Amino acid sequence: RPLGDSELSYFLPSRKEGVNDMYLHLAFSAYPHLVTPRRLALAWTIMRVRHPLLAARVELDLEHGYGANFLYMPPPSPLSALLSAQHSLLLRHAPKQVLIDAYLNGPRSLSNDRLAMLIVSGDAFRGEPNPGVVTPPATPGTSPAEFSFAPQPQEFDLLLCAAHFLGDGIALHTCANEFFMLLAAPAASHYVPEHPSLGPEQLNAPLSDTALHSLLEHEWEVRWGPASPYSAGGPSPLPPSLESRLAAPSAAAPLSTFQRVAHDLAFRRAQARLVGGHGFARPPTRTHQTLLRTHAFPPALTAHILARCKRHGVSVSHVLFGGCAVGWARVGGGGWEQLPLMMYSALNLRPHLAPAPDSDPRASYWFLAVGYFNVVLPVFGLPGNEAAPASSQTATTKTVLHRAHLAKQQTATAARHPLLRPYALRMARERGERARVWAGVDDAAEREAALAAQAAAPASTASASAPASAPASAPASAPASVSTPAVSTAPSKALIGLSLLGNLDAIYKHATYPSLSLHTLTTGSRQRSGSALLFGYTFKGRLWVSLGWD
Repeated sequence: RPLGDSELSYFLPSRKEGVNDMYLHLAFSAYPHLVTPRRLALAWTIMRVRHPLLAARVELDLEHGYGANFLYMPPPSPLSALLSAQHSLLLRHAPKQVLIDAYLNGPRSLSNDRLAMLIVSGDAFRGEPNPGVVTPPATPGTSPAEFSFAPQPQEFDLLLCAAHFLGDGIALHTCANEFFMLLAAPAASHYVPEHPSLGPEQLNAPLSDTALHSLLEHEWEVRWGPASPYSAGGPSPLPPSLESRLAAPSAAAPLSTFQRVAHDLAFRRAQARLVGGHGFARPPTRTHQTLLRTHAFPPALTAHILARCKRHGVSVSHVLFGGCAVGWARVGGGGWEQLPLMMYSALNLRPHLAPAPDSDPRASYWFLAVGYFNVVLPVFGLPGNEAAPASSQTATTKTVLHRAHLAKQQTATAARHPLLRPYALRMARERGERARVWAGVDDAAEREAALAAQAAAPASTASASAPASAPASAPASAPASVSTPAVSTAPSKALIGLSLLGNLDAIYKHATYPSLSLHTLTTGSRQRSGSALLFGYTFKGRLWVSLGWD
Protein backbone atom coordinates (compact mmCIF):
# COMPACT_ATOMS: atom_id res chain seq x y z
CA ARG A 1 0.00 0.00 0.00
CA PRO A 2 1.17 3.60 -0.50
CA LEU A 3 2.78 5.35 2.45
CA GLY A 4 0.70 8.17 3.95
CA ASP A 5 2.04 11.68 4.43
CA SER A 6 3.16 11.03 8.01
CA GLU A 7 4.99 7.87 6.99
CA LEU A 8 6.62 9.65 4.04
CA SER A 9 7.81 12.47 6.29
CA TYR A 10 9.84 9.87 8.20
CA PHE A 11 10.80 7.61 5.31
CA LEU A 12 12.28 10.13 2.89
CA PRO A 13 14.83 11.67 5.33
CA SER A 14 15.83 8.20 6.57
CA ARG A 15 16.88 6.79 3.20
CA LYS A 16 20.59 7.56 3.46
CA GLU A 17 21.57 7.67 7.13
CA GLY A 18 18.55 6.25 8.94
CA VAL A 19 17.43 9.49 10.61
CA ASN A 20 14.71 8.73 13.21
CA ASP A 21 15.29 4.95 13.15
CA MET A 22 14.01 3.87 16.58
CA TYR A 23 15.51 1.49 19.12
CA LEU A 24 14.33 0.06 22.42
CA HIS A 25 16.86 -1.49 24.79
CA LEU A 26 15.71 -3.76 27.60
CA ALA A 27 18.05 -5.51 30.03
CA PHE A 28 16.63 -8.56 31.75
CA SER A 29 17.59 -11.65 33.68
CA ALA A 30 16.26 -15.07 32.74
CA TYR A 31 17.16 -18.73 32.80
CA PRO A 32 19.20 -19.54 29.67
CA HIS A 33 16.80 -22.30 28.61
CA LEU A 34 14.17 -19.60 27.98
CA VAL A 35 16.46 -17.49 25.75
CA THR A 36 17.97 -19.94 23.28
CA PRO A 37 18.57 -19.23 19.57
CA ARG A 38 15.79 -21.66 18.70
CA ARG A 39 13.21 -20.00 20.95
CA LEU A 40 14.23 -16.50 19.90
CA ALA A 41 13.85 -17.45 16.24
CA LEU A 42 10.40 -18.96 16.82
CA ALA A 43 9.12 -16.03 18.90
CA TRP A 44 10.47 -13.42 16.45
CA THR A 45 8.93 -15.28 13.51
CA ILE A 46 5.56 -15.37 15.27
CA MET A 47 5.80 -11.60 15.76
CA ARG A 48 6.56 -11.07 12.07
CA VAL A 49 3.60 -13.23 11.04
CA ARG A 50 1.23 -11.40 13.41
CA HIS A 51 2.50 -7.96 12.38
CA PRO A 52 3.20 -7.96 8.64
CA LEU A 53 4.86 -4.51 8.53
CA LEU A 54 7.75 -6.01 10.53
CA ALA A 55 8.39 -8.33 7.58
CA ALA A 56 7.59 -5.85 4.81
CA ARG A 57 9.92 -3.76 2.70
CA VAL A 58 9.54 -0.29 1.24
CA GLU A 59 10.10 0.88 -2.32
CA LEU A 60 10.48 4.46 -3.55
CA ASP A 61 8.01 5.53 -6.24
CA LEU A 62 9.50 8.45 -8.17
CA GLU A 63 6.76 8.34 -10.78
CA HIS A 64 4.36 9.87 -8.24
CA GLY A 65 6.55 12.69 -6.94
CA TYR A 66 8.58 10.98 -4.26
CA GLY A 67 5.92 8.55 -3.15
CA ALA A 68 6.64 5.13 -1.70
CA ASN A 69 4.92 1.79 -1.14
CA PHE A 70 5.02 -0.91 1.48
CA LEU A 71 5.49 -4.29 -0.19
CA TYR A 72 4.66 -7.49 1.67
CA MET A 73 5.14 -11.03 0.43
CA PRO A 74 3.12 -13.51 2.52
CA PRO A 75 5.21 -16.51 3.60
CA PRO A 76 4.12 -19.66 1.71
CA SER A 77 4.67 -21.83 4.79
CA PRO A 78 5.66 -21.60 8.46
CA LEU A 79 9.14 -22.87 7.60
CA SER A 80 9.51 -20.18 4.96
CA ALA A 81 8.52 -17.55 7.52
CA LEU A 82 11.10 -18.94 9.92
CA LEU A 83 13.87 -18.85 7.34
CA SER A 84 13.05 -15.32 6.15
CA ALA A 85 13.17 -14.04 9.75
CA GLN A 86 16.82 -15.02 10.10
CA HIS A 87 18.23 -11.93 8.37
CA SER A 88 16.55 -9.68 10.96
CA LEU A 89 17.55 -11.61 14.11
CA LEU A 90 21.09 -11.15 15.41
CA LEU A 91 22.75 -12.81 18.40
CA ARG A 92 25.64 -11.00 20.01
CA HIS A 93 27.98 -11.11 22.96
CA ALA A 94 28.56 -7.42 23.73
CA PRO A 95 27.62 -4.93 26.46
CA LYS A 96 24.61 -2.68 25.93
CA GLN A 97 26.76 0.44 25.46
CA VAL A 98 28.45 -1.17 22.46
CA LEU A 99 25.13 -2.31 20.97
CA ILE A 100 23.46 1.08 21.35
CA ASP A 101 26.45 3.08 20.15
CA ALA A 102 26.84 0.89 17.07
CA TYR A 103 23.17 1.38 16.25
CA LEU A 104 23.19 5.15 16.80
CA ASN A 105 26.59 6.10 15.38
CA GLY A 106 27.65 3.26 13.11
CA PRO A 107 26.45 2.49 9.60
CA ARG A 108 22.71 2.19 9.34
CA SER A 109 21.50 -1.20 10.58
CA LEU A 110 18.09 -1.02 8.91
CA SER A 111 17.36 -0.66 5.21
CA ASN A 112 14.49 -0.56 2.74
CA ASP A 113 14.56 -4.36 2.76
CA ARG A 114 14.89 -4.72 6.54
CA LEU A 115 12.51 -2.35 8.30
CA ALA A 116 12.81 -4.00 11.72
CA MET A 117 15.33 -6.19 13.48
CA LEU A 118 15.94 -7.83 16.83
CA ILE A 119 19.32 -8.06 18.54
CA VAL A 120 19.82 -10.20 21.66
CA SER A 121 23.11 -10.25 23.54
CA GLY A 122 24.32 -12.34 26.46
CA ASP A 123 26.99 -14.66 27.79
CA ALA A 124 24.88 -17.55 26.56
CA PHE A 125 25.81 -16.58 22.98
CA ARG A 126 29.54 -16.31 23.58
CA GLY A 127 30.21 -19.56 21.77
CA GLU A 128 27.83 -19.01 18.85
CA PRO A 129 29.82 -19.99 15.74
CA ASN A 130 28.07 -17.40 13.57
CA PRO A 131 26.07 -14.86 15.59
CA GLY A 132 23.16 -13.56 13.61
CA VAL A 133 22.45 -16.80 11.76
CA VAL A 134 19.86 -18.89 13.53
CA THR A 135 19.28 -22.41 12.29
CA PRO A 136 15.60 -23.33 12.03
CA PRO A 137 14.27 -25.63 14.73
CA ALA A 138 14.07 -29.27 13.91
CA THR A 139 10.67 -30.76 13.22
CA PRO A 140 9.06 -30.94 16.67
CA GLY A 141 8.58 -34.39 17.96
CA THR A 142 9.67 -34.22 21.56
CA SER A 143 7.72 -33.65 24.70
CA PRO A 144 6.62 -30.10 25.54
CA ALA A 145 8.59 -30.42 28.76
CA GLU A 146 11.90 -30.41 26.87
CA PHE A 147 13.75 -27.76 28.85
CA SER A 148 17.24 -28.28 30.22
CA PHE A 149 17.41 -26.04 33.26
CA ALA A 150 20.41 -23.91 34.24
CA PRO A 151 21.23 -23.43 37.93
CA GLN A 152 20.62 -19.65 37.99
CA PRO A 153 19.39 -16.80 35.77
CA GLN A 154 21.75 -14.95 33.45
CA GLU A 155 21.76 -11.38 32.15
CA PHE A 156 20.63 -10.53 28.63
CA ASP A 157 20.25 -7.36 26.57
CA LEU A 158 17.56 -6.98 23.94
CA LEU A 159 17.59 -4.30 21.26
CA LEU A 160 14.37 -3.96 19.24
CA CYS A 161 14.92 -1.71 16.22
CA ALA A 162 12.40 -0.35 13.72
CA ALA A 163 12.14 2.45 11.18
CA HIS A 164 9.98 5.26 12.55
CA PHE A 165 7.69 5.23 9.50
CA LEU A 166 6.77 1.70 10.52
CA GLY A 167 5.28 2.65 13.86
CA ASP A 168 5.64 4.70 17.03
CA GLY A 169 6.69 4.30 20.64
CA ILE A 170 3.46 2.60 21.68
CA ALA A 171 3.93 -0.04 19.00
CA LEU A 172 7.56 -0.52 20.01
CA HIS A 173 6.83 -1.12 23.71
CA THR A 174 3.72 -3.22 23.06
CA CYS A 175 5.78 -5.38 20.72
CA ALA A 176 8.50 -5.94 23.33
CA ASN A 177 5.93 -6.98 25.93
CA GLU A 178 4.33 -9.41 23.48
CA PHE A 179 7.73 -10.88 22.66
CA PHE A 180 8.54 -11.49 26.34
CA MET A 181 5.16 -13.13 26.80
CA LEU A 182 6.00 -15.58 24.03
CA LEU A 183 9.30 -16.42 25.69
CA ALA A 184 8.26 -16.70 29.32
CA ALA A 185 4.51 -16.36 29.96
CA PRO A 186 2.63 -19.53 31.00
CA ALA A 187 1.29 -21.60 28.14
CA ALA A 188 -2.22 -21.09 29.50
CA SER A 189 -2.03 -17.39 28.56
CA HIS A 190 -1.60 -18.26 24.86
CA TYR A 191 -3.78 -20.01 22.38
CA VAL A 192 -1.94 -23.28 21.85
CA PRO A 193 -3.28 -25.85 19.41
CA GLU A 194 -4.45 -28.93 21.26
CA HIS A 195 -1.62 -31.16 22.29
CA PRO A 196 -2.35 -34.47 24.06
CA SER A 197 0.56 -34.16 26.50
CA LEU A 198 -0.15 -30.58 27.70
CA GLY A 199 -1.10 -31.23 31.29
CA PRO A 200 -1.67 -28.72 34.11
CA GLU A 201 2.05 -28.55 34.87
CA GLN A 202 2.91 -27.62 31.27
CA LEU A 203 0.06 -25.09 31.06
CA ASN A 204 1.54 -23.20 34.01
CA ALA A 205 5.06 -23.24 32.54
CA PRO A 206 6.41 -21.16 29.64
CA LEU A 207 5.73 -22.46 26.16
CA SER A 208 8.15 -25.21 25.20
CA ASP A 209 9.97 -25.16 21.87
CA THR A 210 7.44 -27.61 20.49
CA ALA A 211 4.50 -25.49 21.67
CA LEU A 212 6.10 -22.36 20.17
CA HIS A 213 6.44 -24.17 16.87
CA SER A 214 2.80 -25.26 17.04
CA LEU A 215 1.78 -21.68 17.79
CA LEU A 216 3.74 -20.47 14.76
CA GLU A 217 1.93 -22.98 12.56
CA HIS A 218 -1.41 -21.84 14.00
CA GLU A 219 -0.65 -18.13 13.46
CA TRP A 220 0.35 -18.82 9.87
CA GLU A 221 -2.71 -21.03 9.27
CA VAL A 222 -5.27 -18.44 10.41
CA ARG A 223 -3.67 -15.79 8.18
CA TRP A 224 -2.42 -17.66 5.13
CA GLY A 225 -4.00 -21.09 5.26
CA PRO A 226 -6.88 -22.22 2.98
CA ALA A 227 -9.43 -20.32 5.09
CA SER A 228 -7.34 -17.14 5.27
CA PRO A 229 -9.27 -13.84 5.55
CA TYR A 230 -6.54 -12.26 3.45
CA SER A 231 -7.10 -14.41 0.37
CA ALA A 232 -7.46 -12.87 -3.06
CA GLY A 233 -10.05 -10.11 -2.96
CA GLY A 234 -10.07 -9.95 0.83
CA PRO A 235 -8.84 -7.14 3.08
CA SER A 236 -5.18 -6.18 3.05
CA PRO A 237 -3.10 -7.56 5.93
CA LEU A 238 -1.23 -4.23 6.11
CA PRO A 239 -2.71 -1.67 8.51
CA PRO A 240 -4.08 1.39 6.70
CA SER A 241 -2.26 4.72 6.93
CA LEU A 242 -2.89 7.23 9.69
CA GLU A 243 -4.46 9.75 7.33
CA SER A 244 -6.99 7.28 5.95
CA ARG A 245 -8.27 6.53 9.47
CA LEU A 246 -8.05 10.09 10.77
CA ALA A 247 -10.06 11.73 8.00
CA ALA A 248 -13.27 13.25 9.33
CA PRO A 249 -16.06 13.80 8.74
CA SER A 250 -16.95 10.81 6.61
CA ALA A 251 -17.39 10.98 2.88
CA ALA A 252 -21.16 10.96 3.47
CA ALA A 253 -20.88 14.39 5.12
CA PRO A 254 -18.07 16.33 3.41
CA LEU A 255 -16.94 19.70 4.72
CA SER A 256 -18.62 22.73 3.22
CA THR A 257 -16.57 25.49 1.60
CA PHE A 258 -17.20 27.69 4.63
CA GLN A 259 -15.98 24.97 7.01
CA ARG A 260 -12.82 24.41 5.00
CA VAL A 261 -12.03 28.13 4.95
CA ALA A 262 -12.78 28.44 8.67
CA HIS A 263 -10.53 25.48 9.49
CA ASP A 264 -7.76 26.90 7.33
CA LEU A 265 -7.97 30.30 9.02
CA ALA A 266 -8.01 28.78 12.50
CA PHE A 267 -5.00 26.61 11.63
CA ARG A 268 -2.99 29.58 10.34
CA ARG A 269 -3.79 31.66 13.39
CA ALA A 270 -2.76 28.81 15.69
CA GLN A 271 0.52 28.38 13.83
CA ALA A 272 1.24 32.11 13.97
CA ARG A 273 1.22 31.92 17.78
CA LEU A 274 4.04 29.36 17.79
CA VAL A 275 7.02 31.64 18.35
CA GLY A 276 10.36 30.30 19.54
CA GLY A 277 13.76 31.91 19.34
CA HIS A 278 16.03 29.43 21.09
CA GLY A 279 18.01 26.49 19.78
CA PHE A 280 21.28 24.67 20.12
CA ALA A 281 23.98 25.56 17.62
CA ARG A 282 24.04 23.11 14.74
CA PRO A 283 27.37 21.56 13.77
CA PRO A 284 28.81 22.82 10.47
CA THR A 285 28.98 19.36 8.89
CA ARG A 286 26.79 16.28 8.68
CA THR A 287 29.05 14.14 10.82
CA HIS A 288 27.08 12.40 13.54
CA GLN A 289 27.94 11.55 17.11
CA THR A 290 24.85 10.88 19.20
CA LEU A 291 25.43 10.83 22.94
CA LEU A 292 23.06 9.32 25.49
CA ARG A 293 22.71 10.04 29.19
CA THR A 294 20.13 8.20 31.30
CA HIS A 295 19.30 8.68 34.97
CA ALA A 296 16.95 6.51 37.02
CA PHE A 297 15.60 7.77 40.34
CA PRO A 298 15.27 5.26 43.20
CA PRO A 299 11.74 3.94 43.84
CA ALA A 300 11.32 5.87 47.12
CA LEU A 301 12.36 9.15 45.54
CA THR A 302 10.19 8.41 42.51
CA ALA A 303 7.17 7.95 44.78
CA HIS A 304 7.99 11.24 46.53
CA ILE A 305 8.31 13.08 43.18
CA LEU A 306 5.02 11.69 41.88
CA ALA A 307 3.21 12.56 45.10
CA ARG A 308 4.59 16.09 45.09
CA CYS A 309 3.60 16.63 41.46
CA LYS A 310 0.09 15.41 42.24
CA ARG A 311 -0.12 17.74 45.23
CA HIS A 312 0.68 20.69 42.96
CA GLY A 313 -1.79 19.62 40.27
CA VAL A 314 0.73 18.72 37.58
CA SER A 315 2.40 15.58 36.24
CA VAL A 316 6.05 14.69 35.87
CA SER A 317 5.66 15.32 32.14
CA HIS A 318 4.57 18.90 32.78
CA VAL A 319 7.43 19.45 35.23
CA LEU A 320 9.96 18.25 32.64
CA PHE A 321 8.93 21.12 30.36
CA GLY A 322 9.58 23.55 33.20
CA GLY A 323 12.84 21.83 34.03
CA CYS A 324 14.04 22.18 30.45
CA ALA A 325 13.26 25.91 30.56
CA VAL A 326 15.32 26.36 33.72
CA GLY A 327 18.11 24.18 32.36
CA TRP A 328 18.29 26.30 29.21
CA ALA A 329 18.36 29.49 31.31
CA ARG A 330 21.39 28.18 33.16
CA VAL A 331 23.38 27.74 29.94
CA GLY A 332 21.89 30.66 27.96
CA GLY A 333 23.74 33.83 26.89
CA GLY A 334 22.82 37.49 27.11
CA GLY A 335 20.13 39.08 24.97
CA TRP A 336 18.25 35.83 24.42
CA GLU A 337 15.21 36.48 26.60
CA GLN A 338 13.35 38.71 24.14
CA LEU A 339 11.69 35.68 22.50
CA PRO A 340 9.86 32.78 24.16
CA LEU A 341 11.18 29.25 24.39
CA MET A 342 9.46 26.55 22.35
CA MET A 343 9.61 22.77 22.68
CA TYR A 344 7.72 20.09 20.78
CA SER A 345 6.25 16.80 21.87
CA ALA A 346 4.41 13.88 20.33
CA LEU A 347 0.64 13.48 20.54
CA ASN A 348 -0.86 9.99 20.57
CA LEU A 349 -3.57 9.92 17.88
CA ARG A 350 -4.68 6.31 18.38
CA PRO A 351 -7.74 7.26 20.48
CA HIS A 352 -8.92 9.48 17.61
CA LEU A 353 -8.69 6.92 14.81
CA ALA A 354 -11.72 5.47 13.10
CA PRO A 355 -11.89 1.65 13.13
CA ALA A 356 -9.93 0.11 10.30
CA PRO A 357 -12.14 -1.00 7.38
CA ASP A 358 -12.83 -4.72 7.44
CA SER A 359 -11.02 -4.78 10.77
CA ASP A 360 -9.93 -8.14 12.10
CA PRO A 361 -9.74 -8.81 15.86
CA ARG A 362 -6.15 -9.88 15.17
CA ALA A 363 -5.35 -6.59 13.43
CA SER A 364 -1.82 -5.35 14.08
CA TYR A 365 -0.94 -2.43 16.34
CA TRP A 366 2.19 -1.81 14.26
CA PHE A 367 1.42 1.46 12.49
CA LEU A 368 2.36 5.12 12.88
CA ALA A 369 -0.20 7.22 14.78
CA VAL A 370 1.47 10.34 16.16
CA GLY A 371 0.94 14.03 15.72
CA TYR A 372 2.88 16.89 17.26
CA PHE A 373 2.14 19.89 19.41
CA ASN A 374 4.29 22.71 20.73
CA VAL A 375 4.69 24.20 24.19
CA VAL A 376 5.74 27.87 24.29
CA LEU A 377 7.06 29.21 27.59
CA PRO A 378 8.32 32.66 28.63
CA VAL A 379 11.99 32.94 29.52
CA PHE A 380 12.06 36.16 31.52
CA GLY A 381 12.71 35.78 35.21
CA LEU A 382 14.10 32.25 34.93
CA PRO A 383 16.68 31.31 37.58
CA GLY A 384 20.16 31.49 36.17
CA ASN A 385 19.29 34.23 33.67
CA GLU A 386 21.80 37.09 33.70
CA ALA A 387 18.89 39.55 33.95
CA ALA A 388 17.54 37.88 37.10
CA PRO A 389 19.07 37.93 40.57
CA ALA A 390 20.46 34.80 42.14
CA SER A 391 17.50 32.61 43.06
CA SER A 392 17.01 30.35 45.99
CA GLN A 393 15.89 26.76 45.64
CA THR A 394 12.38 27.81 46.67
CA ALA A 395 12.23 30.43 43.95
CA THR A 396 13.49 27.92 41.41
CA THR A 397 10.82 25.43 42.46
CA LYS A 398 8.09 28.05 42.11
CA THR A 399 9.36 28.98 38.65
CA VAL A 400 9.44 25.36 37.50
CA LEU A 401 5.92 24.75 38.81
CA HIS A 402 4.64 27.91 37.12
CA ARG A 403 6.07 26.77 33.80
CA ALA A 404 4.70 23.27 34.45
CA HIS A 405 1.17 24.67 34.81
CA LEU A 406 1.59 26.60 31.55
CA ALA A 407 2.73 23.37 29.87
CA LYS A 408 -0.27 21.54 31.37
CA GLN A 409 -2.69 24.09 29.90
CA GLN A 410 -1.13 23.93 26.44
CA THR A 411 -0.93 20.14 26.48
CA ALA A 412 -4.60 19.85 27.44
CA THR A 413 -5.57 22.32 24.71
CA ALA A 414 -3.70 20.29 22.09
CA ALA A 415 -5.13 16.95 23.20
CA ARG A 416 -8.74 18.15 23.48
CA HIS A 417 -8.90 20.63 20.65
CA PRO A 418 -12.21 20.35 18.76
CA LEU A 419 -10.31 20.62 15.45
CA LEU A 420 -7.65 18.08 16.41
CA ARG A 421 -8.39 15.78 13.48
CA PRO A 422 -8.36 18.39 10.70
CA TYR A 423 -5.30 20.04 12.28
CA ALA A 424 -3.47 16.71 12.39
CA LEU A 425 -4.36 15.99 8.77
CA ARG A 426 -3.22 19.45 7.68
CA MET A 427 0.04 19.10 9.59
CA ALA A 428 0.68 15.64 8.14
CA ARG A 429 0.12 16.97 4.64
CA GLU A 430 2.52 19.88 5.18
CA ARG A 431 5.20 17.64 6.66
CA GLY A 432 4.82 15.22 3.75
CA GLU A 433 5.14 18.06 1.24
CA ARG A 434 8.27 19.43 2.94
CA ALA A 435 9.79 15.95 3.01
CA ARG A 436 9.25 15.57 -0.74
CA VAL A 437 10.84 18.97 -1.42
CA TRP A 438 13.92 18.23 0.66
CA ALA A 439 14.22 14.74 -0.80
CA GLY A 440 14.52 16.36 -4.23
CA VAL A 441 17.07 18.86 -2.91
CA ASP A 442 19.14 16.13 -1.27
CA ASP A 443 19.07 13.89 -4.34
CA ALA A 444 20.02 16.76 -6.65
CA ALA A 445 22.92 17.76 -4.41
CA GLU A 446 24.08 14.16 -4.23
CA ARG A 447 24.00 13.84 -8.02
CA GLU A 448 25.92 17.10 -8.44
CA ALA A 449 28.51 16.00 -5.90
CA ALA A 450 28.93 12.64 -7.65
CA LEU A 451 29.39 14.32 -11.05
CA ALA A 452 31.85 16.82 -9.60
CA ALA A 453 33.80 14.04 -7.94
CA GLN A 454 34.16 12.25 -11.27
CA ALA A 455 35.27 15.35 -13.15
CA ALA A 456 37.46 17.08 -10.59
CA ALA A 457 40.81 16.23 -9.08
CA PRO A 458 40.82 14.61 -5.62
CA ALA A 459 41.89 17.93 -4.07
CA SER A 460 38.67 19.63 -5.12
CA THR A 461 36.34 16.82 -4.13
CA ALA A 462 35.59 18.33 -0.73
CA SER A 463 34.43 21.64 -2.14
CA ALA A 464 32.38 19.94 -4.82
CA SER A 465 30.48 18.02 -2.12
CA ALA A 466 29.65 21.14 -0.08
CA PRO A 467 26.10 21.67 -1.44
CA ALA A 468 25.03 18.33 0.06
CA SER A 469 25.23 19.76 3.59
CA ALA A 470 22.91 22.68 2.91
CA PRO A 471 19.66 21.04 4.00
CA ALA A 472 21.19 20.01 7.33
CA SER A 473 20.23 23.34 8.90
CA ALA A 474 16.75 23.31 7.43
CA PRO A 475 13.81 21.86 9.34
CA ALA A 476 13.06 19.31 6.59
CA SER A 477 10.60 16.85 8.09
CA ALA A 478 11.90 16.82 11.64
CA PRO A 479 9.11 17.14 14.18
CA ALA A 480 10.25 20.66 15.08
CA SER A 481 9.36 21.80 11.59
CA VAL A 482 5.66 21.42 12.32
CA SER A 483 5.90 24.72 14.15
CA THR A 484 6.68 26.80 11.07
CA PRO A 485 4.12 29.64 11.16
CA ALA A 486 1.86 30.15 8.20
CA VAL A 487 1.36 33.89 8.70
CA SER A 488 3.77 35.48 11.14
CA THR A 489 7.39 36.13 10.22
CA ALA A 490 8.54 35.69 13.83
CA PRO A 491 11.03 32.83 14.35
CA SER A 492 9.51 29.47 15.11
CA LYS A 493 12.42 27.38 16.30
CA ALA A 494 12.12 24.54 18.80
CA LEU A 495 14.87 24.04 21.35
CA ILE A 496 14.31 20.35 22.05
CA GLY A 497 11.80 17.56 21.68
CA LEU A 498 10.24 15.78 24.65
CA SER A 499 8.95 12.23 24.34
CA LEU A 500 6.86 11.70 27.46
CA LEU A 501 5.92 8.03 27.61
CA GLY A 502 4.12 7.99 30.95
CA ASN A 503 3.91 4.84 33.06
CA LEU A 504 5.37 2.01 30.97
CA ASP A 505 4.49 -0.51 33.68
CA ALA A 506 0.96 -0.27 32.28
CA ILE A 507 2.28 -1.81 29.03
CA TYR A 508 4.76 -4.36 30.39
CA LYS A 509 2.86 -7.12 32.18
CA HIS A 510 5.70 -8.10 34.52
CA ALA A 511 3.53 -10.43 36.58
CA THR A 512 2.61 -12.40 33.47
CA TYR A 513 6.16 -13.66 32.95
CA PRO A 514 7.63 -14.08 36.47
CA SER A 515 10.43 -16.34 35.24
CA LEU A 516 11.90 -13.38 33.34
CA SER A 517 12.77 -10.12 35.12
CA LEU A 518 13.08 -6.80 33.25
CA HIS A 519 15.13 -4.20 35.10
CA THR A 520 16.50 -1.55 32.68
CA LEU A 521 14.89 0.30 29.77
CA THR A 522 16.40 2.84 27.39
CA THR A 523 14.92 4.13 24.17
CA GLY A 524 15.81 6.64 21.48
CA SER A 525 16.53 7.07 17.79
CA ARG A 526 19.21 7.96 15.27
CA GLN A 527 19.11 11.73 15.27
CA ARG A 528 19.45 14.53 12.78
CA SER A 529 22.63 16.54 13.02
CA GLY A 530 22.49 18.89 16.01
CA SER A 531 19.14 17.72 17.37
CA ALA A 532 18.22 16.73 20.93
CA LEU A 533 15.44 14.59 22.39
CA LEU A 534 14.52 14.07 26.04
CA PHE A 535 12.59 10.98 27.19
CA GLY A 536 10.70 10.77 30.46
CA TYR A 537 8.91 7.66 31.76
CA THR A 538 8.39 5.42 34.76
CA PHE A 539 9.43 1.79 34.60
CA LYS A 540 9.66 -0.83 37.35
CA GLY A 541 8.53 1.79 39.84
CA ARG A 542 11.36 4.19 38.97
CA LEU A 543 11.35 7.53 37.17
CA TRP A 544 13.73 7.57 34.21
CA VAL A 545 15.01 10.62 32.34
CA SER A 546 17.05 9.99 29.21
CA LEU A 547 18.65 12.67 27.02
CA GLY A 548 19.98 11.88 23.58
CA TRP A 549 21.63 14.59 21.50
CA ASP A 550 23.82 14.78 18.43
